[in-house]
Amino acid sequence: MFPYYLALAILAPITFALYFRVSGNSRLRRSAVFFVCAVTLLCAGWPVAIGKASYRPGADASLLLHYIFVGGNVATVLGIGYAARRWRDWVLAGIGLGQAATLAWLLYGSGASNLVGGFALDHLSGLLLLLTNAVGAMTLLFAADTEELPGRRRVVGKRGLPQLWVMGLLLLSAVQGILLSDQLFWLLLFMQLAVLSATGLIAAGGSNQALRRARDFLRISSLANLGVLAGITLLPAPARSLPVTDLLLFSDAAILLPALTCVVTAGMIFTGQLPFQNIFLRSLSASFPVAALLQTCTLVVAGCYLLLRFSPLFINTWLGNIAAVAGAFSFSGAALLAALQRRQDRALTFATVSSMGLVLTLACFPQLPAIYAALLLVVWHGLAKALLLLDLGENSSGPLGLVTLMAAFSLMLPPFGAPLAQGAALAAAGRNPATTALLIAGIVFSLIAWSRYIISWRLIAPSTFFSAKASRQKLVAQGCLSVGILASSLFGVPLANYFGVPALQENFSRFDDVAQGS
Repeated sequence: MFPYYLALAILAPITFALYFRVSGNSRLRRSAVFFVCAVTLLCAGWPVAIGKASYRPGADASLLLHYIFVGGNVATVLGIGYAARRWRDWVLAGIGLGQAATLAWLLYGSGASNLVGGFALDHLSGLLLLLTNAVGAMTLLFAADTEELPGRRRVVGKRGLPQLWVMGLLLLSAVQGILLSDQLFWLLLFMQLAVLSATGLIAAGGSNQALRRARDFLRISSLANLGVLAGITLLPAPARSLPVTDLLLFSDAAILLPALTCVVTAGMIFTGQLPFQNIFLRSLSASFPVAALLQTCTLVVAGCYLLLRFSPLFINTWLGNIAAVAGAFSFSGAALLAALQRRQDRALTFATVSSMGLVLTLACFPQLPAIYAALLLVVWHGLAKALLLLDLGENSSGPLGLVTLMAAFSLMLPPFGAPLAQGAALAAAGRNPATTALLIAGIVFSLIAWSRYIISWRLIAPSTFFSAKASRQKLVAQGCLSVGILASSLFGVPLANYFGVPALQENFSRFDDVAQGS
């Protein structure tokens, strides 16, 4: 069953993207969006039924995957080269040449022959796949009715809207590849594809400003790919070709710390933590569905996956202590910046940076409540922030305006999950005074930021909440996200029991007090 799911999760979005690219009938494209969303929701629920599985290709499949891997890397390098040539950017050109040279040496000069480590699904990747596909489907459904870029008053046009769907589907495919890859080289390939797809999303408007923002985004996000590539290079030669599941059981984790430093930096870049917050600020020149995709279920999920997947190897090390302080600094600093913003979209973006800093801090402590909170905070944040960003596209007067306010409260007050994650971080950081002080400051700044955001919300008359101006797909998308916020908060314990307990047992087996927790 797992190979069929693997093909559906990775290849189906690519197939739909090609259809949207070549189809010239706008009505057929809009009708196909509903089918695409149905398939994406199927990909969200299927991992729940599978649970845990792996795929190791045979001899013939290994040869085919090797050709696909080499061709994919050539395509990504050519994509970076094309962008560098179009923008006359020698920095991007240098990045592309450096990646090509390093990959050529790793593949053919370092003796790394067994590069087909296969694919694997466990409960950590299953939880993130559930978030990626569910929020991604609702965002694409919402974007199907987007005729202009809200907040900028620029028409998408006949080219921009299909490009948004094409690049959005390619981005979802790449992120699912990241979550399912059980080999670092394949992980790097899907990260490169995700970066190029996200760059195309930001540039979908076609204006000079959008192209400049896309160029800046590509520069910043390419640093994350360079970090993973440098991490692979710094690994001991026998460990480069190991599956990720075997790498987590490496006996001497201290040898891996230089490589892990690069991987953690890549995770920090993808989650937009200070000083890399521009990776999300650059997306604000595009439509709000694009910002929702990048900040909730694609780049953020990829960065959180890197941090959570490899955290068992750097917990209780000097790298873990530094990462905890860096995450707490991003949590407090970005919360302060969010409180100082006058524009709602920038306030929400800095709030994303703040929440991701809290995820990193939680992932650095080998304590059961902290790891639980880190896993579930990614889900809580993704659902709530997607609803908030999409409602900005309605100029704060969407048909579910009051429910959208509930999304803001869910990131501010109990009994929702985000405040519980802050309490878990404070309890786990008791022996780290710098982290504790930054967390306390971050909690205060977060309360101020969300209070200002809620007060500035322009409430409208209840009689207009369900106005005829709201399209059916926007109603469905916002309604499903609202139900998801309530369900994930009310049923957080069953969600943690189904995904969290097995994920701790699978990913944190070197820490008995965490792996045996319930």
